[in-house]
Amino acid sequence: MARTKEQIFQNLITRKNADSVLSLILTSESKASFYQSLFALYADVTGDFELTFDAFQARINNLLDAKQVQTSAWWRRSSLGFQLGDALSTNASGNLVYNPVVAANQIVKRAAVIVTAAGNITLKVAKLQNNLPVPLISSENSAFREYVNDIGPAGVVVTIVSETGDEIRVAVAVEVDSQIINVSNGQLLSDSSVKPVERAINNYFATFQSDDFGGTFFANKLLQNILATSGVINATLTTLEQKASGQGTFTNVLTASGKKFLTFAGYVRLADGFDLSANITYTAG
Repeated sequence: MARTKEQIFQNLITRKNADSVLSLILTSESKASFYQSLFALYADVTGDFELTFDAFQARINNLLDAKQVQTSAWWRRSSLGFQLGDALSTNASGNLVYNPVVAANQIVKRAAVIVTAAGNITLKVAKLQNNLPVPLISSENSAFREYVNDIGPAGVVVTIVSETGDEIRVAVAVEVDSQIINVSNGQLLSDSSVKPVERAINNYFATFQSDDFGGTFFANKLLQNILATSGVINATLTTLEQKASGQGTFTNVLTASGKKFLTFAGYVRLADGFDLSANITYTAG
């Protein structure tokens, strides 16, 4: 932001007064003195330059605002900016926007973007219910699709995925400190309402859904979360299977390359009817 010419002039005076040599030589208080005339000229030129630079910067910012570059970040930001029930309008730059922006109508709370080598786009989106990701219902999905068609560039193929979370089946063998965790049922001896290994698994699912939505699920990261649990001495994943909800058969993640998989829906959940407690075995370490 441009300074006033007086601010520039006073800054020069302050710097002159702080200099051990100049403060003794340039002592005249007259505005007509040589050094003050020189300072005033410098302040006048510099002030005009700063005003010109501000105007130039504002013009560049306006051009940037008017130009929409459909990067992955733009697609994700635009997905989260969708407003259910509101119409788009054209702003001064010719771009389609919501006016006003109503945060309460922005139902998409999780979004991930996948770009293929051919330039095609896949948007994985979900809303939240009880702080957990859930798919958009049919009417919401249709409205979101129309919104994407309106804001996206012509000719770009955009696939929208808003589905129930990928199903997970997991089994783990755990060695525990029997002074901390009850070997017979996995409960904390200090608080029988807590099963720390189950909590660690569920917490990792929740963290993945919030921090890594749309990303790759790693078996080793799940295992690390279990091993970091107080009272756990050692742990081995004996089963980790995944499939897109309602589709096909389960895939063995532990035999997959890298022991990982890219989520179809963008997030995960325990498979329907799967009993996690029954699939954790405890031994004293």
